[in-house]
Amino acid sequence: PVDHPPLVLFRGGRSWTREAPAGGSGFSFRYLAARGTDLEGPSSPVVVQLEDAAGNKTEQELGSVVFDFAAPKLASQSMTPDKATAGTTVTVSVTADAKLTDAPAPMLAAANGQTTLDFGEASQAGQTYQWSRKIQEGDASGTYTLAVTMKDVAGNRGEVQLSQSLDIDRIAPT
Repeated sequence: PVDHPPLVLFRGGRSWTREAPAGGSGFSFRYLAARGTDLEGPSSPVVVQLEDAAGNKTEQELGSVVFDFAAPKLASQSMTPDKATAGTTVTVSVTADAKLTDAPAPMLAAANGQTTLDFGEASQAGQTYQWSRKIQEGDASGTYTLAVTMKDVAGNRGEVQLSQSLDIDRIAPT
């Protein structure tokens, strides 16, 4: 029988906090991760240590955990065409560098900051998302920049501005 409460820690030292057992039996542990610790990055093995009344100890690895505090980024991006008139279909495609919880939210905004274009729902293939929108007669002429907001499965949020812009020209030549 185990005479001391188990100790849960990361291989190399940092211990977890033991909490009151739920329902009065067993043990519950938690670890409050902080950005910038030496645990950030590659996986860290989690071990449990048990000790009996005679001082005999045993240790067993439970698995590994990865702490991820990095915001998702774009692995690739494209917008075609980059110049459009009414009736032109513009397609935007982005590939995230991490698995996302939902499709990214695109925002195509004009330089004046007041005019935006809605691209609607994305189609998805793996970590690649694509939107298409037909430019309408009522869409304002100007240069539009695209920003994409993403959230990865670890809960990290990131907003990325595409390097490409879209020029909409609805002014007839004179």
